[in-house]
Amino acid sequence: TSHQIVTVYPLDHRHGNFMLERLYDADCTQFASLAGDARLDTFIPDDALFLDIEATGLDHGAGTFAFMVGLGYRQNDSFIVKQLFLPDMHEELPMLHVLKEHLDRFRFLISFNGKSYDLTVLQSRMIIQRLYSKEECQLKLQPHLDLLHLARNMYRKCFENTRLPTLEESLLEFHRIDDVPSALVPTMWFEFLRTGNASSIKLVADHNLYDVLSMVALAGLTARHSHRNGVPSLRASQVALNLGRVWMRRKHSKEAIAAFEVAEDEMLDDADINDKYAGLGKAYGRLEQYHEQGNALARWCESRPEEADAWTAYAIFQERRAKKFESALDAAQRAHQLASSQTTLRRVARLQRRLEKSR
Repeated sequence: TSHQIVTVYPLDHRHGNFMLERLYDADCTQFASLAGDARLDTFIPDDALFLDIEATGLDHGAGTFAFMVGLGYRQNDSFIVKQLFLPDMHEELPMLHVLKEHLDRFRFLISFNGKSYDLTVLQSRMIIQRLYSKEECQLKLQPHLDLLHLARNMYRKCFENTRLPTLEESLLEFHRIDDVPSALVPTMWFEFLRTGNASSIKLVADHNLYDVLSMVALAGLTARHSHRNGVPSLRASQVALNLGRVWMRRKHSKEAIAAFEVAEDEMLDDADINDKYAGLGKAYGRLEQYHEQGNALARWCESRPEEADAWTAYAIFQERRAKKFESALDAAQRAHQLASSQTTLRRVARLQRRLEKSR
């Protein structure tokens, strides 16, 4: 048997400013495109297992193992947090058996940095304990939403960093009191092994429990924010721009355009304004919406008249797509004045020749 701490919450339980049930009502259709994993197309929160481990070290090699595994999932009208605890190293196998049962029960996994850390630790231990062969274990990794990667993409420049405690305070208005710093967690387990005093383990269990609940709240919020719903107004433009960037990378041009177009220039810094219009130019081009592409590039020149890249992009558009050589030459000359190079010089000379020929 494995040692377990089970905590049951009603779905209307509030964690910070977020009610757990709001995740289960949320529209999660953007997760697949934002995470770049088509298997999340069919994602529903009811089918997801939240996972967070406390381990004997920050390294994720074979020598590190999980002494507490926090699992969270919905069951009817409740949210269950089941924490599997290892009172000594010899009881690892029964604990991993319980974990495997849960992994097999749910189609999706949700973690915070689990792709890099938690799953690597667990996978090593499961192979060592012969629950899986090395080949099979790779196959056992379900479609996985890693909230750290999602938060880095969505909240870039919104907060000081995208560590879980920062997101809890900034987004969830959840403030931990007397929380154990992650770096001390391994020490507390070794202390428990030495003394048998469980008071430090109670603190670790609280820390782990909050991690699981915060992931539920964060998953619900990112689902809403991915549709640009409920984003705090001061950050709305930054989040929209960040979403546009991700969708550009994933080649989702329509979504990228919709996001870029609502990011207001006055709420962005110069580098972000450049990203916005360069992205719009590219996305409209990919969709062959050339009128809108020209319009976006003209707005870029208007918004950032000192930006050579804006004038260069506009010159190229006017020459190649609109075939308006006079406008192209004007733009190319502006770009050359702002940042002269052999390339800008050659572009100006070529456009002068083309313009003379066309007359």
